[in-house]
Amino acid sequence: MNAAKESDWVEEESVSYAVLDFGADLHPVALRRVMEDYNGMSVVGIDTATPYVRLGNMTFQGVLDQAIGTDLLFEQQTDTHGNATHKYVGNTSKKIRFQRVELIDKTGSTKKSNDAPNASSS
Repeated sequence: MNAAKESDWVEEESVSYAVLDFGADLHPVALRRVMEDYNGMSVVGIDTATPYVRLGNMTFQGVLDQAIGTDLLFEQQTDTHGNATHKYVGNTSKKIRFQRVELIDKTGSTKKSNDAPNASSS
């Protein structure tokens, strides 16, 4: 019997992608601005039936939705001359549709968002 050494095993990293769809609740320009203002987003329960996303003071609840077809994902890169190119990074058929929700604490009071951005705000 030949025992395999620990160094004989190769660990592979698995990467999965999903499209996060905020629909009409959050315009892409407003999403970019909020992510810059708050250093990104917080995602809780991405591998559950109801994931949550926190953007600033806004909270969104998601539902997993199977996309029709495959979404191709690209990363935009800009060269030193300001020309934009796109690099393929992956694909997915997973889509999570998010809807804005209000959180209610255990005392029953509602927490409302004061920073609801829209596309026309600067």
